[in-house]
Amino acid sequence: MPASATYRIGRNVAWRLVDGEVFAITANGLTHEIDRASGVAAWKRLDSGPASLDDLVDVLVAEFEVDRDTARKDCAQFVETLLARGLAVRD
Repeated sequence: MPASATYRIGRNVAWRLVDGEVFAITANGLTHEIDRASGVAAWKRLDSGPASLDDLVDVLVAEFEVDRDTARKDCAQFVETLLARGLAVRD
């Protein structure tokens, strides 16, 4: 993933936070659930505006007991999954 790239939640994604979990619906009508605390934290950061991978890593390092390398790997995988499912776009 390019270091300078930023990502955001897709404009055609409707979602809600319910009991600490994210429930999202993409434009094609598919529903998605994000229930891991780290994924929810990253999603909330994306909701606040475009975010780089480093921005997401900062959130995970600040909120969870995780080192930067592990957080970077997890965030990269998370963003790739969001992009593949149409939940996020590269800004």
